[in-house]
Amino acid sequence: MKKFLFLLFLCVSFSSSAEWVSVNTDSGKDNYFYDPLSIGIYGPTRKAWLLINLAKPVTAADGQALSLNVYYKFDCENTRYSNITTFAFNEKGGLGKVLERVSDAEEKWKDTSQQEALEKTRQAVCKR
Repeated sequence: MKKFLFLLFLCVSFSSSAEWVSVNTDSGKDNYFYDPLSIGIYGPTRKAWLLINLAKPVTAADGQALSLNVYYKFDCENTRYSNITTFAFNEKGGLGKVLERVSDAEEKWKDTSQQEALEKTRQAVCKR
């Protein structure tokens, strides 16, 4: 329980104090941002917090989410990523009520090549 509360506090305070760098702001699409201060370098991989303002709400455990804060692991040598933790919020900008928290203990790599905004984000994060 303490770990959950710590992560919740970290995420909520992180959203308001992060310096989000825009990756794309295409009208009608999900808008991706990353926080350069959150980037951790681990050999050929990087971990970073992303903010995703959703073009359309998605259903979360406790309502309709308008934004996500996601802690990603990116492979800088291949076009792949892994979700570590995702927080869903009822307001844009990672603000408002936390509707759901999902953590993935296993490292499940997924391909970014079919997701243009996520691939652009991977490239930006890996340049750091």
